[in-house]
Amino acid sequence: MRAYPKIAVEALMVAMITTEWGAAQGKSADDVEALKKQNADQQQRLEKLSGELDQIKKLLAEKGISAPGQGPGEKSSASGLSVALYGYVKLDAAYDSSRI
Repeated sequence: MRAYPKIAVEALMVAMITTEWGAAQGKSADDVEALKKQNADQQQRLEKLSGELDQIKKLLAEKGISAPGQGPGEKSSASGLSVALYGYVKLDAAYDSSRI
């Protein structure tokens, strides 16, 4: 008689796990589709922004302004030289006003 409750509990557990797994599979498929749509939207936005950035760079080049990110140490289109300053300055001093 003790085998029946054990079998019933095991059957109930299997049914619960199967139901949860099936629901998770359906939810997972919906999540994947949502992520695919979001990925496509982000890709379109990236392409649009990339095109706008290219247009801005072109306008800056036409006006003779260096593009952003062309900071110290990078070649200037006007002079063709590159200069990079680096390092630090340290000053130590001591002054004795009397003998030991």
